[in-house]
Amino acid sequence: MLKLVDYFTAATCFPPKKLTTSLPAPFTSFGCALQQEKERCVNQGGLCVIQRDGYYITNVLCIIIGIVTFWGYIKPAATRLSALPLKSWREYDRT
Repeated sequence: MLKLVDYFTAATCFPPKKLTTSLPAPFTSFGCALQQEKERCVNQGGLCVIQRDGYYITNVLCIIIGIVTFWGYIKPAATRLSALPLKSWREYDRT
């Protein structure tokens, strides 16, 4: 599930406001959603800006999957089990 957070996150590395001569030739923007890319951005003096946080999208997807699982499998299974007679809930005595 945590891989989905990275997959849905959108972040871009922008050059610093004041360019100095110590930076390599032209600074081009690149994606910095993953930790390694974010570290590379900071090391180059850039600023990693998150446009879309994948946490919230992943959270909504997990809630939807949970609701579908509950109504599609768990509730019908619990209803079937609760409809069983009391005799089937008792432990069989083998002695």
